[in-house]
Parts: sequence; C-alpha cells; structure tokens
Amino acid sequence: MKRTTNEIGAEIVKLLEPPRPEWTAAEIPGRVCKNIEALRADVPAFFEREAIKTERERARGLIDTIAELERQFKNAPRELKLDFPIDDLHPDSHPARLFAELSHVRERCEAIVADTLTTGLKDQVKGRCAQSALHLIRTFSTQRPTCGSDGSTFPRITALLYEAVTGEEKASGFRAVCNDMLNASAIER
Repeated sequence: MKRTTNEIGAEIVKLLEPPRPEWTAAEIPGRVCKNIEALRADVPAFFEREAIKTERERARGLIDTIAELERQFKNAPRELKLDFPIDDLHPDSHPARLFAELSHVRERCEAIVADTLTTGLKDQVKGRCAQSALHLIRTFSTQRPTCGSDGSTFPRITALLYEAVTGEEKASGFRAVCNDMLNASAIER
C-alpha cells in the first residue's frame, strides 16, 4: 500500500534528529512534507525525454564555447601576454585560474552529457532524491551526511524520498548515489 506524504515525512523527520537549533520541532515536518511535494512535482518534468535532450545540448554548447574561447586566447593580442603556451602559465596567474575554472566546467558538462546518454530514468531519479536528501540533512539536522552503509541516515532518507516519488519501496541500493552526491557537493564547495 502506498504511504502518504505525511507518513514518509514523519519517518524522515525522525532520521533528521537531532535538529538544528534554529528549527523548532513543529516546523520541520511541514518543511519536509513541502520538500517531498516539490520533489514529486519536479521529477516527472525534470526527467522527460525532451528535458534530458535539452540539458545534454546545453552542456554540449558550453563545451563548444569553452573550446572556442581557449582557441581565441591562444591568438590573443600580445598586450595580454598570453602568447606563450597555456600549460606554461603560473598557477596563480589570472589566466591560469580562468583556464582551471573552464576546465572544471568542461568536465562537469562532459559528465552531464555522459550521464544523459548512459543512465536510466530510475538512476536519475535516485540522484535527484539524493540531492534533496542532502539538502534536508544539511538544513534541518546537526548530523553530518554520511553513507557508510545503506542503513546510514543519508541513504535511508534518499530511499524514503525515492519511495515518495515513485511509489516503490526500496530499502537498499542508494549508497553509491549518495556517495556520488557527497563527492560532487564537496567539489562544488
């Protein structure tokens, strides 16, 4: 039998204990349920085939733009002092930091392209649920998000959100997606 938003939300609230001091015990359940409803509304539209194709094309467009920008920098005016190979730039120089950031953006875009070509819809929904679970933990709990096992708080909350979105009760198989989300969020910080 499919559980309600309130039932799943109540279970998530228990996993978020102890709460951050800025939140009252009365506020958290409503916020968690709103998050679940937003996730339910977001997932179908976010993962429609056309939306996936659009994301892939946006990422490819950025990759092309970065390649063009790098090409233009190789032919920059001498006054910019960029007439030596990009690889020879000092790591603290402004151009080196720019190229490092562009490289990071290109890698992220390449990952988006690869993800939209190789992962199935369920894996993408798991990723979105993990992203939402990480947000809930960081917002409402004093716990650090960890994913040492499927029984850890982060994968358990992700599984509950997955159930809320898909109706499928699945207790395991979320550790890897949670670990990926933690690694990605560490890079973004």
